[in-house]
Amino acid sequence: MDDDDFLVDIAAKRIAIQRHIKDLKAELSKIKAEHKKSFWSLYKAECDLTKAKMRGREAEVKLKNSWTKRTWELFKVLKFKKWKK
Repeated sequence: MDDDDFLVDIAAKRIAIQRHIKDLKAELSKIKAEHKKSFWSLYKAECDLTKAKMRGREAEVKLKNSWTKRTWELFKVLKFKKWKK
């Protein structure tokens, strides 16, 4: 399973999504720390973070489902090879 490019790609996408959300959280906390920022910039930063979280959750579910599907496909292949011997 370590050599499967599809699973490696799924893991990389999940890590990228998590990193993106983490960066947006850091940006929002930085904006909150500066009291000179206007309401609208803070509002926009919070909206961007909320949208990214929502998209991240949706992508997380899709990637989790594709991960599960791919591992079951590999399991079936391995099971068939063992049965064939």
